[in-house]
Amino acid sequence: MNEHMKRKHVGFTEDGETSGRKKQCTMTEFVQQNRPCTPQQSAIITDSVMKMLVTDMRPLSMVEDQGFKSMISVLNPGYTLPSRTHFTKLVERKYQEAFQNVKDAISTNESRIAITADIWTSIATEAFLGITCHYIAEDWKMISICLTTMPLEDRHTAANIAECLEEVTEKLEIPAQKIIAIVHDNDANIVAAAKILMDMHGWASIRCTGHTLQLVISAALKNSGIERAVSAARGLVEHFKKSELASSKLKE
Repeated sequence: MNEHMKRKHVGFTEDGETSGRKKQCTMTEFVQQNRPCTPQQSAIITDSVMKMLVTDMRPLSMVEDQGFKSMISVLNPGYTLPSRTHFTKLVERKYQEAFQNVKDAISTNESRIAITADIWTSIATEAFLGITCHYIAEDWKMISICLTTMPLEDRHTAANIAECLEEVTEKLEIPAQKIIAIVHDNDANIVAAAKILMDMHGWASIRCTGHTLQLVISAALKNSGIERAVSAARGLVEHFKKSELASSKLKE
């Protein structure tokens, strides 16, 4: 048969291949081909990387890490990872889009809104002011939107805090008359700031129930009788934790 194929079919070889014709690649070779991504595919992957950085709060410099580059190359050899500068511009653009979406959502909603304000300190001893707005949508669902988490570089005086709150609402073009109340903790400065805003705009000052309850419990635990009871209960728990025999008897 081979002799017949060689004589009658020019280019045929004994291994069954026809000379002069490109050998068909295997499935593995086909999958591993380094085909460049289409612009649409690249845009989808880039957007996915950007969302990962934002969602997981990763530094933008991560896209320059060799390990991350290697992982992307393995996942899709045809994709070219953009630079850190590109992702910086992309995040800024997404921020502007999100900012506009928040403005539109608040302005188109006819319900009045309440805002919450809280000052907290990071592990690096940097102070931040977090402001969130809450309102009832047309479908009666509660909507909560974080308006900002801004650094407090000035002193935490009542006037400065009130000014920061006003700046945020003005930046988002929220009319003062649309805000019905401000919820805050019991810190003296923010309580005073809320009073300033109440006098200026009529915003009701509401102290956080959870924080107030925490203060009540903390004060109650300082009562001598309660302190003795808590101490006795703590000692009892420690006894069973340290004694295997006592713990076994307790379970019987």
